[in-house]
Amino acid sequence: MLFLLLISFVSGAIIFINGFSYYTSSFEKRPLQREHEALKPSGKVGHGLGIIGTSMIIIGVASYSSRKRLKMLSTAGNIKDWLNIHIFLCLTGPILILFHTTFKFSGIAGASLWSMLSVVLSGITGRYIYIQIPKGLKGNELTAIELEEMRREIQGKIIKEFKELNSDILNAIDKIITFKKPTKESTLSVILSLLVDDLIGRRKKFSRLKKLLKSYGLKHKDLKNLVKLEEQRYLIMRRIILLDTLRQIFKYWHVIHLPFTIIMFILLTVHVLVAFILGYLWIF
Repeated sequence: MLFLLLISFVSGAIIFINGFSYYTSSFEKRPLQREHEALKPSGKVGHGLGIIGTSMIIIGVASYSSRKRLKMLSTAGNIKDWLNIHIFLCLTGPILILFHTTFKFSGIAGASLWSMLSVVLSGITGRYIYIQIPKGLKGNELTAIELEEMRREIQGKIIKEFKELNSDILNAIDKIITFKKPTKESTLSVILSLLVDDLIGRRKKFSRLKKLLKSYGLKHKDLKNLVKLEEQRYLIMRRIILLDTLRQIFKYWHVIHLPFTIIMFILLTVHVLVAFILGYLWIF
């Protein structure tokens, strides 16, 4: 997935660098530049970016929706792989369309762009929530009981492999890597608590854990292995605590994301029809 995201951002960077002087100049000065005929929304390059970007979004949405809803495709690959392709296409497509608009945000095209960006932002949020909900190897959601079994298995492995750790050390470790459930279970507070924990909190906790383990004279190799196991245990505990809440939030997200997508396609269709009526047929 990271490789696909890299392709998306590299593609955008290449387009921006090649048209840097054009995209960074004022709208009044652009018609005077030699790149204008090619990069303007109706130009060969600019129009092409819009068509390719739109096609990528349509393919991304249609393929993933079909995989989820059609029985004949239920065994066609892992749903996670389809989701990754969906994200890649529906992220790269908007990037290309953004350059197609030459960063003009007015009129029908502007409304279509804003709706598209809303869908992208909603999609990124949904993806973040989705990866917080634990899955099995086949993409099926794990239950709280299965997670608890995984936690106990890791706990047992730690006790077995690190017999030199007495109860005092284990209790000290537990105090450091405790995840506190947000007092308010609103969507925003839960997502913010997860973001803060992923960006700052977890790093601080495991930095403290490493210092603690070093103070007990644990060897570097053993310390590294123990921290890895504790990270796995910590994430499982966090998922157990937030499992029901995250599932509920994900259901709400589906309710919000779908209307955004429908509005985007309606505005996109209107924009394409207007362009077609006005005779903007790209290279044809």
